[in-house]
Amino acid sequence: MPKDRYFTGLDIGTTKVACVIANRTEEGKPNVIGVGVVPSDGINRGVIQNIEKATLCVQEAIERAEKMAGVKVEGVFAGISGEHINIVPSAGMVALPKANRDITREDVERVMKQAETMRLPADEEILHVIPRKFIVDGKVEVEDPVGMIGTKLEVKANIITGATAAIQNVRKVVERAGYKLYDIVLQPLASAASVLQEDELIHGVVLVDIGGGTTDVAIFTEGSIAYASIIPWGGDSITNDIALGLKTSRRDAEKLKIEYGVAARNFIKDDSVKIRVPGIGGRKDKEIPIETLIMIIEARVDEILGFVNEKIEKSGLRDFIGAGAVITGGTANLPGIADLAEARLDLHTKVGVPREVAGLKDAVDNPALATAVGLVLHAME
Repeated sequence: MPKDRYFTGLDIGTTKVACVIANRTEEGKPNVIGVGVVPSDGINRGVIQNIEKATLCVQEAIERAEKMAGVKVEGVFAGISGEHINIVPSAGMVALPKANRDITREDVERVMKQAETMRLPADEEILHVIPRKFIVDGKVEVEDPVGMIGTKLEVKANIITGATAAIQNVRKVVERAGYKLYDIVLQPLASAASVLQEDELIHGVVLVDIGGGTTDVAIFTEGSIAYASIIPWGGDSITNDIALGLKTSRRDAEKLKIEYGVAARNFIKDDSVKIRVPGIGGRKDKEIPIETLIMIIEARVDEILGFVNEKIEKSGLRDFIGAGAVITGGTANLPGIADLAEARLDLHTKVGVPREVAGLKDAVDNPALATAVGLVLHAME
């Protein structure tokens, strides 16, 4: 168990590594005291591909957060994502040793262990076992059976697995950076903890986390995750399209996206604006209408949202999404993206930012930091 007085979340992403340090307020909320964000290197589509480069990024992000907080942390809770993630249903059942006695927390732990006993490929391991419902004596469905009387306890659960190599690489870069790794958490679960509200989780919501290299799609129903999938495109794909389409560097393409970008042409405030596009390798700059840039952005955003819609249909859970959709991740900063998503997904949509935090609220009031703040919340549980 972590012994730190502080709770540290580490989001190792394709375009950035973000670290958030917090302590606990008297009301039990996270009090953010340090934030460190650095550009990523050695990470592609959510998966570490160069241990040495990724280690340096992790080390710098944590040290920046420590410097801001004025503290030294021992270890972190890190997120993980990527196309290697799978979610599969499972079930467990145990007989209670004595008839007509209260079900205990130990009984719940036993039945959860039973749900874990499934055959996995040799290159995968379990990240989370998430109960969806407990059943007492084959009839009564409950969220928490502790204190109830029965002779048999069952659980219906979802098991989230990941590639062993990817998990070990996260552990390796954290430890090489000089820190302990307390736990690894699926990034959509972390983001959900920081941006979703309880009634959204209960009534059904789809969380769309558009990061740099991937887009995570997670559907929550009845208070628990029911479906998760990864799309191998994100904000980095938009930047690449701009660079190729406008014949400029990726660095300048990213600047153009941040300074002028909107999700679609109908969100352009002034279509008479001309944009200067830097040339590559000493070539002349050129001027283009802002609409040319936005057409490139809109095409890729629309494509990503189309894939999100396909995932929702594939899940078979559309009819259970009563609350709508929440867009988060760095690309959620693109003006108009919630409106475009609402039209594309046919769901009431909003942008999700970390909520109910104290301390340096302005420093984390950004959908790009949803995962890092969610990891802090996971650490505080």
